[in-house]
Amino acid sequence: MVDRAEAITAAAAAATERDGIQANLLDLDGSFGKRLLAGGSLVGVSKARWDSAAADLVTLWDTFTAYSAAVDQAAAIVAALRRSSGPEYAELTRLLTGPCVPVTRAPAPLAQRQLTATGRYDLTMAAAVREMTGSFGRVTEVVAAAESVWDTVSERLDQITAVLDPAQRQAAGLGDAALAGQLAATADELRRVRSLLSSDPLSLWRHGRVDTTGLDRLQQQAQAAARQAADL
Repeated sequence: MVDRAEAITAAAAAATERDGIQANLLDLDGSFGKRLLAGGSLVGVSKARWDSAAADLVTLWDTFTAYSAAVDQAAAIVAALRRSSGPEYAELTRLLTGPCVPVTRAPAPLAQRQLTATGRYDLTMAAAVREMTGSFGRVTEVVAAAESVWDTVSERLDQITAVLDPAQRQAAGLGDAALAGQLAATADELRRVRSLLSSDPLSLWRHGRVDTTGLDRLQQQAQAAARQAADL
């Protein structure tokens, strides 16, 4: 059983850790990548990865809510502690070291499920933090990838547009069907990539980096058409 000094120290440490976790969760919730994925009409790879990450995020917040309530309960008991030992110390010991964070999880597949399983169990504070840390890492990986794709690809698309638009204006009065077709095809591909950036940005994230192969090729096409238009 914890004594008064241990209880005060442990409760203060738990409150500090809880506040740090909350700040990071709020940063994640307000991040551009999260808003990009949560607010988009996603398809393909992005939909699959965000659906999984969004489920992790719901579980993360549910666990945090239960964990935070246990931290607050421990802090309230510490604030009202008397110097004599008693039931308060037993309850503090349970909160600070024992299972006190109730969580509910989807049941295991039927073939792996125990007869008495309900999907509800209690975690210690330390176990709750470990579980939240895992969920946080999985969600932030997806969110950070989406942000990287958006930043890199949108900048490259703007660069290609800056080359393509003047070339299209130059070619408008030249009457060169081949050049006009080349510019139109490049513009169509540019629109397709812009649409992909909004609907499936994570399809452009491969092996831990943004895949710019298609953008490189598109930029070369735009520059070649621009040079031809200028020559004509």
